[in-house]
Amino acid sequence: MFLKVKKCLFDQRSCGDSIFTSTSVIHKGVVNFIMKTRLIICIIAFYITVLVCLGDSIQQLMADKETIIKIAASGKLIQCSAAIDVILLMDGSYSIGKGSFERSKHFASKVCDVLDINPDRVQIGVIQYSSKPKLEFALDAYPTREEAKEAIKNIHFRGGSTEIGRAIKHVLRKGFQGGRNEVPKIMILLTDGKSQDNIIPPAIFAKKSGITLFAVGIKHPQWKVLHSVASEPSEMYVFFAEHYDDAVNGLYTTLTQSTVCNDVPPSCYVESRNCQRTTIEAQKEYKGNHICWKGKNTGFYIKPMASICPVYGWKRVESKIQSQCHRTLCPDPCESNPCLNGGTCITESVEEFSCLCPLGYGGDKHCAGNRYLIPAGLVECTVDLIFLLDGSWNMGLEGFLLAKDFIKRLVQSVFDSTTKVRISVAQYGDKVNIEIPIGRYGTVWELMKDIDNIHFRGGNTFTGRALDYIAEYGFRSAQGSRMEVPHVLVVLSNSKSHDSVTLPAENAREREIFILTVGRSSRLFNEMNLITGDSRLVFTFSDPQELYGKVMELRTKICGLNTAGCYSKTLDLVFALDASHKVGRHDFRHIKGFVKNIISQFDIDADLTQIGLVIYSDKPRTVFNLDTFDSEGKMKKSLSLAPYLGGNAWTGKALQYITEDTFSARKGARLGVQKAVVLITDGQSTDEVTTVAEQLRRHGVTVLLTGVGEAQSQTLLRIAGNPKFMIPVPTYEHLKHYEANLVHKICEGCYSKTLDLVFALDASHKVGRHDFRHIKGFVKNIISQFDIDADLTQIGLVIYSDKPRTVFNLDTFDSEGKMKKSLSLAPYLGGNAWTGKALQYITEDTFSARKGARLGVQKAVVLITDGQSTDEVTTVAEQLRRHGVTVLLTGVGEAQSQTLLRIAGNPKFMIPVPTYEHLKHYEANLVHKICEGLSQHMFFWP
Repeated sequence: MFLKVKKCLFDQRSCGDSIFTSTSVIHKGVVNFIMKTRLIICIIAFYITVLVCLGDSIQQLMADKETIIKIAASGKLIQCSAAIDVILLMDGSYSIGKGSFERSKHFASKVCDVLDINPDRVQIGVIQYSSKPKLEFALDAYPTREEAKEAIKNIHFRGGSTEIGRAIKHVLRKGFQGGRNEVPKIMILLTDGKSQDNIIPPAIFAKKSGITLFAVGIKHPQWKVLHSVASEPSEMYVFFAEHYDDAVNGLYTTLTQSTVCNDVPPSCYVESRNCQRTTIEAQKEYKGNHICWKGKNTGFYIKPMASICPVYGWKRVESKIQSQCHRTLCPDPCESNPCLNGGTCITESVEEFSCLCPLGYGGDKHCAGNRYLIPAGLVECTVDLIFLLDGSWNMGLEGFLLAKDFIKRLVQSVFDSTTKVRISVAQYGDKVNIEIPIGRYGTVWELMKDIDNIHFRGGNTFTGRALDYIAEYGFRSAQGSRMEVPHVLVVLSNSKSHDSVTLPAENAREREIFILTVGRSSRLFNEMNLITGDSRLVFTFSDPQELYGKVMELRTKICGLNTAGCYSKTLDLVFALDASHKVGRHDFRHIKGFVKNIISQFDIDADLTQIGLVIYSDKPRTVFNLDTFDSEGKMKKSLSLAPYLGGNAWTGKALQYITEDTFSARKGARLGVQKAVVLITDGQSTDEVTTVAEQLRRHGVTVLLTGVGEAQSQTLLRIAGNPKFMIPVPTYEHLKHYEANLVHKICEGCYSKTLDLVFALDASHKVGRHDFRHIKGFVKNIISQFDIDADLTQIGLVIYSDKPRTVFNLDTFDSEGKMKKSLSLAPYLGGNAWTGKALQYITEDTFSARKGARLGVQKAVVLITDGQSTDEVTTVAEQLRRHGVTVLLTGVGEAQSQTLLRIAGNPKFMIPVPTYEHLKHYEANLVHKICEGLSQHMFFWP
């Protein structure tokens, strides 16, 4: 379009007939007149072109707005699960352009969402065509939806002429590359129908060959061409790509009507509506004759002369096609308002929903309970919590109100009957305003009212200034804050800061303020990451529903700071779900709901708990691998879409698949990390199970079995290997009552050992003040892996330089939160490192009965140092080992390996770490070595 205007303005032969001028002989006024006339004509032509190019190619569905919204919503929830091969032919020619090509990619991604992509079900491949076709990826290249969508995202626009016929011939000649025999073949052609070769004969041949051909229009499609190309009846196979949700809904509807996909939710139904499709074309139109200037060459010079020239314009021509559009409508499970007592309903699939329950109504799916919804292991939530709310102009009133609503929901989730949480709300823009001082409210309902009464103030976004203010004044004792509990700051912002956030955030974290950020746009992720210092503490969302779904994730992060729990365990956990006909479609939904609630009990993170999911019947299939998701929300969404399979239950084959595939490094399994499989079935398997279950146990994998219904107890016992790893459940509906039981059994491991554990931390000048903070952060995370209790794990802490000093004894704390707070306040000492003296002190003082050491309980010392001691260490270390104490040594930097070995006594109890900053990567390793050491030592303390 712009090239045409440029040509018209600068090429003398492009407007009307030839115009020849010679500035040397033509009067300047004549030249100006000619140029002005030419410019006016070209500007008119330009705007006519713009009108044509910007014209809407409308596919208008004759339905009310509510129905159209329902169709779009249903398109996001439905899924076709069948064995089919799908090839997408994407137009990458210049006539489409890069913008429409990107929209085609978005449609292709939406198609992936509605298809159950799996090697046993739907396979998808992509060919981009223009002058010639190019295979982007074959049908068997990407076995999961996520991988296929990522591959589509990375396809680049190629350009060239539009030869659709050649592209179809390419598929006919090469076949469905990577495809399977005896499965339906489907071709989805994305085009505007304007091909430079003959498209009809190859399309007819493709359809006669048994290929189902969908024609999906993009940009300004020629609908008649698309209808002639598509399979019959064409109204079922033609869609408009840029109405994304409507198009994938139509695709799904056609596949279900043609019995390709038969796993249709019973509550869904098909409606047929009249629809009108409009083809827009630009037609050349004679406008009449006008006077123009021409030049006559006399041989010596060009003589200007007036003449009559024809003038042409372009007009927009529309042709309309009346058709029928068939769409699937599914009732939204939230339409019936199933959440009681003010709970918020979240739609998860066609038949599934979850409720965010207000205070006091948890413990029931519909918020009809009378107990607090608190994850297992997070019974206590004792923190001082400040919400820092962006009240700037960039946040806007709508964003401000949404953030307030989120704060109210999160407040309700962290409050418990003992009200151990103290809350404050601050608003910032150009300056900070403390809207609700910490703890200055009555009941939770009064706090809700106070939050409602906070008014939007406006101003510029100075997040760095606000962080400085909160670090300095927010958590002062005079303001009502407590020094013995964790201090948590939740920053809610949708706008980029006008000032730097790096130093203020570091200052806040150095004051032991735990920061989380919540923001609407992922473009702010880098800034939020700078604020938190940890990407795991950054929460982004795209719509209010996704934001509300993060309430429990944030609650888990906040309340997990000071409570012992398995939720922060380093664990690779795989669920194996029986999806056979013995279970049935209805009960399979109960299983999925049960697993969703179990997932909420763990901190999903690449450094903590990873979860994988396998469903099985005649053969197993992966829904997601251990490393697929690092977010609870995405994991639950994928679980909601896991299809019911039917068929027979081959449980042994499924466990073998998990052993060989799911627990492999390429699928995200981590070396040295505790592993567990949770099998949910009725215990009746077509094949033999006990051998492969025993094989898993020999590899150190805990096998837990939830047997439902009339499962035979002896069969369950042989699979589980131990009665304590069996959970018999009467019916699938009763699963919800066994969540805490299962979580407890998963968590039974080293963290619940009876243990006296002492940390000895080098606080000398060799370590330095900055690196000493890294050591303290490392030890905090290790503490979280153990169940702090007078009957289970006791932990003591000694720091040393010229002489040792007790921070807390073994019997000082029975709460992780208080222990961490005391650790945070442990001072840096400076001076020289007398490691031998410190170990002698631990031997004689810390491990004495008067300081809390228990007789007959296993004991361990974790020494963190650079290995360079002023005094001799090996003798006292050997003395500790003779008494049955496991001595583990984390040597940092250029620590001499022989010195470390003499202290640890065994290479496997040494952990060399390159720098103190790298300590965080060795947490799981140290916990594993502590647990490993306990199994090899017996305590003989005199």
